Amino acid sequence: MLGLRALARAPAATRCLNSTRPLLRAPRHPPISRPFTPSRPRSNRLPHPDVEERLRQAKPLFHRDTPRRVVRSPTTKKVVAVCMASAALFFWWNLETVPVSGRRRFNIFNDGYVAALSKPMVREIELEVERAGGRFLPDWDPRVKLVRKVMQRLIPVSGGGELLDSRQHAQGAHGAEAPTYMGSLAEVWNNRKGGEGDGVVWEVRVIDDPALNAFVLPGGKVFVHSGILNVTRSEAGLAAVLGHEIAHNMASHVGERLSGSVGPNILLATAGALAFFIPGAAIFVLAMMGGRLQNLLLEMPMSRKQESEADHIGLMIMAEACYDPREAVRFWQRMSRVSDQMGNEVPELLSTHPSNRHRIDKLQTLMPEAMRKWQETECPGTSSFFDSFQEVMARGASLSDELVYR
Repeated sequence: MLGLRALARAPAATRCLNSTRPLLRAPRHPPISRPFTPSRPRSNRLPHPDVEERLRQAKPLFHRDTPRRVVRSPTTKKVVAVCMASAALFFWWNLETVPVSGRRRFNIFNDGYVAALSKPMVREIELEVERAGGRFLPDWDPRVKLVRKVMQRLIPVSGGGELLDSRQHAQGAHGAEAPTYMGSLAEVWNNRKGGEGDGVVWEVRVIDDPALNAFVLPGGKVFVHSGILNVTRSEAGLAAVLGHEIAHNMASHVGERLSGSVGPNILLATAGALAFFIPGAAIFVLAMMGGRLQNLLLEMPMSRKQESEADHIGLMIMAEACYDPREAVRFWQRMSRVSDQMGNEVPELLSTHPSNRHRIDKLQTLMPEAMRKWQETECPGTSSFFDSFQEVMARGASLSDELVYR
């Protein structure tokens, strides 16, 4: 009892040292998650020996004889026959005739769709001109007025439409009075488009640049570099250029080019898929050579054909608009001389445009037809009167004695 009392009187610290249990508990913490826990190394063998054996004895996914079996399969032959028949029917269904030239061609894109695709290109051209330090001439510039004047004579005979009114000039498109008649070309165009020719809104922009160039975007957006006016030299020469650009829009050449690229692209994609079975670098070589061959054998010849066709249609447009079609030949003769002086003419085989000599020969071949159309429009009377006036004024003779209406 004495020992128990002594122990009771002992300090608490002494009791803690002699106690088997700690005075305070360790704080409770959540278990620490370890990203990697030690485990026994796993066996490389599958848990099911039968699955492993089946995988070991499985045949390869693509065997060397697979393409041969696919080609010789009756099902493959039927699928190919159906695809070829469908493609031929699709091609025939989308054949159409180009106005004026009468050429048959394949086209699956309508003008509205192509014009919508080309809308962003207008802004890109504007930005490109700004980056190059160029500018668009204002509407009060005499060169812009000349281009608009010629366009207003060409538009009615090329299918109708209207020239976009100017925002900067009060008179704008009304600076020159357009003819009130509608020629045969306009009738052909409207019949082909179902009466939609009058809906084209033409817009002309003249770039202050010495380049000898002019181009058109689908939807009636015409861009003319001021440098080409030094070669046209007259309204008739400018009419040859603008008639050519209008002809591109009239014949839907951009839609034809897009349509013509569908088939070759499908063939190239199919060839690339089949090239998967060819070892080595065959896929890369096929892709590179396929694109180059498509450009050389298909795209460039089509572009040259369209340029010649635009010369043909443009010649008839300017003749029907009372411009002397012989000025088209004179214009290309001047262009040929300029190209010879600059030495920058590319061989026709590697160019998207026919050579100047080829274009001159083609226009001279078409000249009898153009002259007949010019005669039918009753324009030569006014032209002969003007020629006689110039001759008389050159000789200084009296108009009352010399001037005749021829």
